[in-house]
Amino acid sequence: MPKASKVAGLLIFLAACSRGAPRAEFQVRIPDRWGKSYRLDTLSTQERGLAHRGATQYQYLPSDTTQRPQALAVVAVYDADAWGQVRSEGGPPPGDSVGERSGLVFVVGLPQSNPFFPGSVDAVRFDSLQLTPAEAGKFVVLE
Repeated sequence: MPKASKVAGLLIFLAACSRGAPRAEFQVRIPDRWGKSYRLDTLSTQERGLAHRGATQYQYLPSDTTQRPQALAVVAVYDADAWGQVRSEGGPPPGDSVGERSGLVFVVGLPQSNPFFPGSVDAVRFDSLQLTPAEAGKFVVLE
């Protein structure tokens, strides 16, 4: 898990970058409406692909405990060249670039659809917690 500390609705991260790469310090602005409805997890090597270690997933915790937590957002940091490679691959990208600094690209990925049964309590709650595109652009704060 990346190093993180919480300060007044912000989570501050230091992603683990390759030796010799610039530090990837950033903050994540957690919406107040998320409350205690989410947890933070890191992506495995396979899940993060070309992103630096420390890619984080913000998972909705369903009220129906038989359902698995689902991603509300993913934050990943890529070297600019690696991000270019990811963008050139077929299919939808893993997210959108929300900022660049010192050769690093900061990416926020959002769910493509609501994974819960339409009309269920969790479907309604998941919809209310999803970030809008405007919020996604402000989710990561570069220092």
